[in-house]
Order: sequence, then structure tokens, then C-alpha cells
Amino acid sequence: MEKTKNTYTELQRAMIYGSFIALRDENKVVNLYLTKFNWKLHRTTVIRIVNKFEITHGFEDFKRTGQEKKITDMEIDLAVETLTKTQNMNSIADAKEKIYQNYGKKYCDKTIRRYVKEEGLKYLKMPMIKNLTIKQIEKRNEYRQFLLSIDPNELIFCDESPYYLQRKNIILKSWMKPNDIKSRKIINPNKCIQIFGAISMLGKSQLYILPQKKTWTTETYEESVTKVIVPFLEKFYPKSKPYYIQDNARPHISNNTKDFLSKLNMVVIQQSANSPDYNPIEKIWGIHKERVYRQGDFFNIKDLQNEIITQWDKIDQNLVRSTINHVLNNLNE
Repeated sequence: MEKTKNTYTELQRAMIYGSFIALRDENKVVNLYLTKFNWKLHRTTVIRIVNKFEITHGFEDFKRTGQEKKITDMEIDLAVETLTKTQNMNSIADAKEKIYQNYGKKYCDKTIRRYVKEEGLKYLKMPMIKNLTIKQIEKRNEYRQFLLSIDPNELIFCDESPYYLQRKNIILKSWMKPNDIKSRKIINPNKCIQIFGAISMLGKSQLYILPQKKTWTTETYEESVTKVIVPFLEKFYPKSKPYYIQDNARPHISNNTKDFLSKLNMVVIQQSANSPDYNPIEKIWGIHKERVYRQGDFFNIKDLQNEIITQWDKIDQNLVRSTINHVLNNLNE
């Protein structure tokens, strides 16, 4: 006989409530009463009876949804401790093994992942840290001592930087009809603009934009120096001989480049390897890119190029000066 909401006695309601407390699942209660008493309950009926019974009898602290937690707090703490110590791709498996060794219980990956997330852990991409050799560390220290010994006004920092159409990685997949795939215009996120620039305590240079389909070679680097650094020297260092700091990219250290730079009125200094944190223009590039991409993603090179030039012109010299001072002051720490 199928029960309706008007045919349940107080005793029957108490039975349903007691069954729910024992089973912790309304669907199991439905199956139980269908098997034992041939009552065709609905899960919403069970929930309604339980809610009303709790209000009537004062049971307000009962958790009505989900099953009882089987994993203990001590096991969760052990999993969190294991994950934060191992920090590798198989750390969930390590946590499972650790719990089994200490408590003799086995849990699936999903269970452990759910509870460690509740503890505040997130599965994030770890940055790659390159270990420096002793010789590289010595070179860094020598370069640091050199920067500290020179008047900041005599330093020129330069570098290249790429600007992509979209700064986020885009998965080139989409829901579409097979016949429509040829009509979709796919934007290539790998297209980018390569720029070159320089900064100092006295000012910032104009930007050199590498022509499309060209790469950084000795010829293109010499062209960028001719169009950017030569006017920069004439404007800010007409009577002095500043220190021109560049990294160890191949176009910078070729014999032809060395001969070309030696003819200019400046002292060329090679930045130590693996030391981008000692170059203030890296931070300026970061600030500049943030301002460029704040306008949104770009769908053609021309719009991106115009925005790069616009935002570069808005970079204030006070910001450049404070960035250089910040990097140089950190060298003392």
C-alpha cells in the first residue's frame, strides 16, 4: 500500500526519522521501507518528515545531508602533513600509503583530495627553481659588488621582451559542428611582438619593435642599438661615458656585436647569468605588460603594437627611478 503524507501516524513518522538517523541517507530509507513494509516513499517525503520531526522535538543539531565522515581528523592531519612535505606529482598516493601504514585504513584519492581541500590546500603549479653552480654564484656576487660600487646615474639597463596577442594560454578547442570547422577563424595566440628598450636614472629610451618574421640576430640587435641607444646616449649622456648593461644572449656577445658596441661612447658590461632580478627593466616590463593587457586580449598585431607604444609613453620617470633604487637597495640585503 502506498503511503501519502496524510496517512502517517506519529509512530510511523518516528520510525522514519529513526531510520534516517541510522542510515544517514534518504534514498536508503526509501529502499528499506519499500523492502520491509512495501511503502512507496519518496525521498522528498522523508526529508519533509525529518525536518518537521526535528522542529517538533527539538533536534536542531543533526546534520541531515551526506554520509557520516569515515576518515578521522588525525588521518586528515597526517595527509596534510605528508602532502606539504613531499610536494611531488604523486603526493596523494604518498598520503594514502602513509595513512595505511599508521592506521591500517585505505581511502580513495577523491576522498583524501576532498578533505585536504577543506583544510586549505590547493593543487598549484610549482615554479621551477634552477640550482646555481658555485661558479655562477661567485659571478653573481661579483656583478652585485660591481653594481653597488657604481654611481646609479651612470648605469643603463637594457633588455628585450615578447608581447603575445593573448597573455593566457588558450586551448584551441571548441564545441562546433564538423561542417563548420572550416569557417571558424582561429586566432594564433603564439603571435607576438618583440621589443627592445633601455632605462636609466635620467630617463627611458624609445622602443624598438622587431619586424615581423624576424628574430634577434647580430644584425637586428645592432639595428635596435642604433635606433634606440645611440639617440639615448646623445640625449642623456652627451659628455659622459655610462655603463651599458646587457645580458648574455647570443646576439649580444658575438664578435661583430662586440666590435660594433666598442665604437660607441659607453662601457659595455655583461650581466651575470641567471640574474634577471638584478636588472630593473625586468620589473618595468612587468608593470608595462600589466597595463597593456589591462585593456584586454588583442586580435591583431597592429592593435597590440599601438597599445604597447601608448602605455610605454605613460611610464613615468619617477616610477623608473624608484624601481632602479629598489633593485639596487635590495642588493645590500
